[in-house]
Amino acid sequence: MLHFLIKSRIWGALAAAALCSDIWLANNSGLPLISVIHVFFLTLSGYLFVDPSRFSLRKPLIYIALTGAVFGVLTDPLFNLWPLVLATGLLLLYKTSWLNETRLNLSFEFRNRVGLKNVVIAICWILISSASYLHKPQEQPSSVWWWLFANFLFVFVLSVAEDVQDIQRDGTATIASTLGKNKTWVLCSFMLLFSAVIVISQEADSLSQLVHVSLCAVTVFLLIYLRKPRNRELASFFIDGLIVLKGFLPLIYHAWL
Repeated sequence: MLHFLIKSRIWGALAAAALCSDIWLANNSGLPLISVIHVFFLTLSGYLFVDPSRFSLRKPLIYIALTGAVFGVLTDPLFNLWPLVLATGLLLLYKTSWLNETRLNLSFEFRNRVGLKNVVIAICWILISSASYLHKPQEQPSSVWWWLFANFLFVFVLSVAEDVQDIQRDGTATIASTLGKNKTWVLCSFMLLFSAVIVISQEADSLSQLVHVSLCAVTVFLLIYLRKPRNRELASFFIDGLIVLKGFLPLIYHAWL
């Protein structure tokens, strides 16, 4: 079951849906279920596009994900198209192998650029997860943008944590392979501290603040745990699981009340 959740990218898509839940609940704005479901299918579609791995259910899963994403665009009254357009453009440049079937020969890929890969991943997560919440971006208070920036730092660090595990397996240059594991841990710890300080300083749901700060602390220790080679699927489960907890713990609490 764990193998399927990670390989199919369903677990990662669920984490993005949780991040959508987080931005709504943190700003005491209720939670439209259609938006959360929509983000799940949008993220699953993006993951299946950039993920080169093959498994037996990949093709039907792509059709399901695309159908759900298109249905969400048509039925979500709050959906804002511009974040999706921007995220799609970044994804197309993140992996350019899709151009192999055309006459274009573009060697530049975001995923092969140190640091830029992690920035693009974090930006895409934030854009897609907040596409519905930002249906009127000009009316959002500064606290919303600061919360999104704190989430950006959190997701950025988690993407670096994935790279730490891939040092021994992947020949691609990354922040972890360039700086080394010790300096990477220091950099990520400072970014997590900054993310926690931002969240504490903003007016937001107190439970969401507590969960965010707590998970920032947990992530620091997770980075220490991941400095040694671990089971790749288990590491991915823990990394994306932190985002799942970040979004759905407050949701479960408020639903229970």
